[in-house]
Order: sequence, then C-alpha cells, then structure tokens
Amino acid sequence: MIEYIILLLIIILLYYYHNRPRKLSRIIRLYKPGCQACKNSQAEWDKFYLNHSMHYPLSQVDITNGPPNEVFRKLMIDAKVQSVPMVLAVFTDETTIEYTGERTSEAYEAWAKKLL
Repeated sequence: MIEYIILLLIIILLYYYHNRPRKLSRIIRLYKPGCQACKNSQAEWDKFYLNHSMHYPLSQVDITNGPPNEVFRKLMIDAKVQSVPMVLAVFTDETTIEYTGERTSEAYEAWAKKLL
C-alpha cells in the first residue's frame, strides 16, 4: 500500500514540475555593432527600451566576441542563434521564444504584452 502512495506522490510531483507556470525572466536583444541589420533596427529597439524598460526586464548583449559568459553561451546554443539582430524572451524555466515580427517599438511592445 505504501508503494502506491509513494508512486502517486511521484506522479503528482512530476505533473506539477512539468506543468508549473513559467514567468518571463528577460527580453534580450543580441547584436553586433558592425552588423547593418543591427544598426538599422537599433533606433526602434532604443525607443522600445526607453519607453518600456520599467515594465519589462530588457537587456541588450553585444556578441561580437562570442557570448560574454557561460549563461549566454548556453542561451545562444539552446536558442540556436545563427544571425543577429535577434530578440529572445527568456523564461524562468530556461525556455526561449524568438521574436519574429516587425522591428518596431510598437511591435516589440505588443509581443512583450503577450508574454506576460
């Protein structure tokens, strides 16, 4: 009987772990200063950042010399970063979602609202 109770508890814990709510940890823009597409989209990102950095956890990372630390190296591998600029939503469960919409402040804002 005790084995069944333990098994049931394990199943409940696994279910809870698998279905736990995830929270937005950060929205990150990966870029390289010499990249023309990065330069072209920088003004809209800056506008989004200035208007919304109090509402969303935003950051920007220069990956010219590769990822700045081990955390970003893992993030870039997991997100399969192959080109920049790239905007990623990173969640507390370490999953990511790549932004694929228009590179405008308004579009970034609409996307960010959906993530919360």
